[in-house]
Amino acid sequence: MGQVLLSRTVSGRPPALKTVRPEYGLDPGFEQRFAREIARSDQVRSPWTVSVVDYSPAGHRPQWPATEYVAAPSSRCPTCAVTSISSPCTRSMSFICI
Repeated sequence: MGQVLLSRTVSGRPPALKTVRPEYGLDPGFEQRFAREIARSDQVRSPWTVSVVDYSPAGHRPQWPATEYVAAPSSRCPTCAVTSISSPCTRSMSFICI
């Protein structure tokens, strides 16, 4: 989907800002699907999912959603790059691959 960046709100809250790759924005139906996904994600309540706290307005490029930040090891940590999925690093991850 794009990159995930740790951001900071004016009040000091640390959301995860997910940027959408520019080529996805060129797809004529992407913006509508993106808006539907954001709306539906707001209906999910689970201790295993993060809430969307903000998102880009219609027509904005690049498109982005901001979600609650969950502290976890990076998917690019050295342990993950050289070991199997059962490594301590991967067992503690809480994220969605994009």
